[in-house]
Amino acid sequence: MLGDIQKKNQKANMNSLDVHRIGVSLLMYDVYNITDLKTDLNYAIDNEEFYLCYQPLINTKTNKMIGMEALLRWNHPHRGTISPKEFVPLAEETMHIIPIGEWVVRQACSQLKSWHDMGYKNYFISVNVSVIQLQQKGFARMVLNTLEETGLTPEYLQLEITETVHMEYNSVISKNLMRLKRQGIKFSIDDFGTGYNSLNYLQSIEVDNLKIDKSFIEDFKSKVNQSIIEMIILLGHKINAAIIAEGVETKEQYDFLKQQGCDIVQGYYVSEPILPEKMTELFDRL
Repeated sequence: MLGDIQKKNQKANMNSLDVHRIGVSLLMYDVYNITDLKTDLNYAIDNEEFYLCYQPLINTKTNKMIGMEALLRWNHPHRGTISPKEFVPLAEETMHIIPIGEWVVRQACSQLKSWHDMGYKNYFISVNVSVIQLQQKGFARMVLNTLEETGLTPEYLQLEITETVHMEYNSVISKNLMRLKRQGIKFSIDDFGTGYNSLNYLQSIEVDNLKIDKSFIEDFKSKVNQSIIEMIILLGHKINAAIIAEGVETKEQYDFLKQQGCDIVQGYYVSEPILPEKMTELFDRL
């Protein structure tokens, strides 16, 4: 009997040790994986590994496309497509988000100007900017220089403020926002209500759009989420801001948002993010 108990204890200890070894191995893999990605970010722009996809923005009153959001993708030479959720936080941590962000603004503005020149006019483009970019003193100058160089009129550019890291709202951010706003650039607050400084932005500049986080849309039948959606729409319209809902995947979600007074939607119900060469098909269809 005692021998059986000892054998069982030994087996349990061995199993526990195996689990521990697996856990340590996975942790070490994550550490090396993150370190490798941080290193690879150094070369991603020069190696032309980044590219943009575009997702249409639809006016719910006319059911017509009025613009598109530029979405960054990384085609890693060895790992394939890497999600922005995985590499953007690393880019922010290493400050690579600054040159990457500049590249995105330039590519998006250049692409939209090209579409305008082809006759697809009056569309605007929305570009995500990290709060870390807004913290840079030369950010506004970079954006204005890019508009001048590409020939895009400022009113067709919308900057979507995205807060994935906490940073205190300060005078540098405020000055950047106000300088760009004076030139006619539009602003949208991404994931409104979930960011650290959502209300500070509303106090600093006249915001053009508030974007409802897709987590509220996914579970829109929840009474709490319905109340939050209604509150954001009401607040937005009170300050003359249009409301954008992202992550709209079903007709039921679309119909609910339209009924509540949401102005603009984007999501797979309308179109997945697509490459620029396929956008002309949507211009003719939407």
